[in-house]
Amino acid sequence: MSIQRTRIQRLLVLLLTMLMLFAMAVPAYAAGGVNTAEYWNEMASQIVNSGTLKDSSDLAKRLSGVAGDSQFVLEGEKFYTVVVTSGFTQYVGGREVDPSRPVDTTKKYLAIPVASVPSQAGPTKDVTVYVHNDADSAALGKISAHATQGLLNQANVHPDTGAAMGLLSGIMPALNVVLGLMVVVISIGMSVFSALDIIYLAFPAFRSMVDNSVEQGGKGTRITKDGTVTSRWVTQDAILAAQDAETTQGSPWGSYFKRRILAYVFLAIILFILLTGNIFSITTLVTNALQGLFNSLGL
Repeated sequence: MSIQRTRIQRLLVLLLTMLMLFAMAVPAYAAGGVNTAEYWNEMASQIVNSGTLKDSSDLAKRLSGVAGDSQFVLEGEKFYTVVVTSGFTQYVGGREVDPSRPVDTTKKYLAIPVASVPSQAGPTKDVTVYVHNDADSAALGKISAHATQGLLNQANVHPDTGAAMGLLSGIMPALNVVLGLMVVVISIGMSVFSALDIIYLAFPAFRSMVDNSVEQGGKGTRITKDGTVTSRWVTQDAILAAQDAETTQGSPWGSYFKRRILAYVFLAIILFILLTGNIFSITTLVTNALQGLFNSLGL
């Protein structure tokens, strides 16, 4: 069980590491900083590679979407960090700026012309990115941080949860068989160990034989993680319960069942699933839970 848990933890760490590397790699494609032509020319190239580009206005709009709507406050006044224009049309955060309330880019903004790229209407032209000269590092950092999600949005990358659920439903019969075998093995194993525990506690002759085997470290013993030698067939709970009974001169049953109550509850549940044929309800429950999660997230 511990080995399986370790493997799952390693897999999660690997997936998170790959996700972090991917998140860092996409903005890293753009050479230079946010206030350089190299950065925005590379972003324009990434947009062209991610899908069909209509014209210059489409490029300006999508570049502003990559940049996001980062803002900062300077001397009590709020400014956009980046504004993108195509001709006289301004875009911020993937949206066209209200023509009646344009952003004044003639002052305090660095104009960065974007190199021409191919589009359906021909090579783009007159696309300019304006970066505020006084934008602080936090505002500029938001631009870089938003670049990954912005480029993914341009590429229309969305998880196909419908196909994923269809694939899951396709392997459901095999999964039901595997789960059924697991239930049978677990129930038989727990029943055998519980029976041996009861024999160990009820019959002194059997208990003496097991204790002698443990003391000698012979066959039928195993070594726990802390280096203790114990029986391979009788649980540690039963051995400790017998030791408690010898110390208190009482009955071992109360101490034993107190230690094993959770195991017996688990055994009762899996036996109920096995005997009532509800093994299919487990996979159905998991499938419904995943589908509900996807729906709640709008995927």
